[in-house]
Amino acid sequence: MNPTKWSLWRRIIALCAVVAGLLGILAIGATVTAGANRADTTKVMDRLTPALVNTEELYSQLLRQQSSVRTFLLTGKESDLDAYRAAQKSEAEILAETERLLADEPDLLAAVHDIAAATSRYRREITEPLIAQTRTDGPSAERATPTDTSRTVYTAASDRINALRNALTTRRDAVAAQVRSSGNTLVLLLIFAGIVIIVAGTALAFLLRRLVTRPVIELAAEVRTVAAGNYDHEITGGGPLSWPPLPPTSTPCGAGSTPSCRTSWRRAGWSRRPTGCSNSRPPS
Repeated sequence: MNPTKWSLWRRIIALCAVVAGLLGILAIGATVTAGANRADTTKVMDRLTPALVNTEELYSQLLRQQSSVRTFLLTGKESDLDAYRAAQKSEAEILAETERLLADEPDLLAAVHDIAAATSRYRREITEPLIAQTRTDGPSAERATPTDTSRTVYTAASDRINALRNALTTRRDAVAAQVRSSGNTLVLLLIFAGIVIIVAGTALAFLLRRLVTRPVIELAAEVRTVAAGNYDHEITGGGPLSWPPLPPTSTPCGAGSTPSCRTSWRRAGWSRRPTGCSNSRPPS
């Protein structure tokens, strides 16, 4: 089928169908991209960033436990252990919240479990034995002095917290980069959609100019030529295929007029006999 022989209406329908198809594809792509962008943004803002803040809180609670136990070892007062117990409770709550935040991140979740194991080891091997010994033997400045073993165990716990912090920072930066990338893709899709609309509008204007406006202007020029007295001029018409052709009697001079007929009409004061009149004599 030759598109050059299509009517104006058919060409407009074809143009609209192409534009609708392109815009539909762009809409699907934009929806998928926007969904991914939203999911990544939610992960950064509602999961990774709070989990990163929790690592700072975990380190703070670990340091708080160490300080409280040292104070108790020097004074032997049970009230000095209140902060130690409160720090343990806060640590457990923070770890539980962090596990919930990182439930869909297996590697990071494993790092949280490592922190829980390391802090439990610190209490089991260092703080609890020192507390029990102080309760039995009384306070001692020598006992409050850190040993190589206590430093090693404490450092292992703090290193686990630092490792999770670094892993969270790396993961957050990677997801943030995905957010920026999907945002840029979404902008490009919107720009392309705008280009499609502009091109479609331009094509529609071209079709209207070529198949409607220009033929009408040309037809009007031919009509003015005939109206100026050039009755031998034939109006050819034109325009899209959906326009009906002009009948031969549309011209002021009928097809059957002869030179003598035209002369007699002019002598009678008539510039031209009426269209469709077959009588060669002017009316009396």
